[in-house]
Amino acid sequence: QLFYIFLNYLSFSTFNAATKRSYKKLKINEFTKPDLIYAHFIYPAGLSAAIISKEEKIPSIVAIGESSLDYLNFLPQKFLKRNLKKINILISVNSKNAKILENKYGIDKSKIYIIPNAADAQIFYEKDSQICRKKLKLDQKQRYILFVGSLTKRKGIDLLIKTAKNN
Repeated sequence: QLFYIFLNYLSFSTFNAATKRSYKKLKINEFTKPDLIYAHFIYPAGLSAAIISKEEKIPSIVAIGESSLDYLNFLPQKFLKRNLKKINILISVNSKNAKILENKYGIDKSKIYIIPNAADAQIFYEKDSQICRKKLKLDQKQRYILFVGSLTKRKGIDLLIKTAKNN
C-alpha cells in the first residue's frame, strides 16, 4: 500500500506542476484573474485547485461525483486533509460521501453541499418497450443493452458483461 501512496503522490505532484504552469501562462492580470476555480473530482484536479486557490487567493469549488471515496485511502492522509480544508465549497452527490468528508477528513459541514445526480422525469420515464422498438425499427425479439457511464469496473461494466453472457 505504501508503494501506491508514493505513486499517487508522485502522479499528483506532476499533475499539479503542469496545472500551475498552465495557469501562469494565462498571463493573469487584474482584468483576467478568475473569480472562481472549479474542479471535478477530488483527485487530482480538486487537490490542485485547492492549492492554486489558496496561493492565488481565489475561491474554489470541487464537485465530488465519485460514488465512493475509498480511492483516497491511497493518498498521503496528512497531505489530503490539509489540502481538502483549503477548498471553499465541496459538492457531493450523496450524503455518505458528505459524512466521510466531515468525519474522516474534518471538513466543516457548512462547506459541504449535497446535490444528487438526477434525471428529468419529463424525459426519462418508463415506456412500452414494444411500441418503442417498433418506432425505432428494432427487432422485437433481439435483446438490447444500453449502458451509460465510464467503461470502468467501478461503474459495473464487468457485471453487465457477465450478466449478459449468462442470460
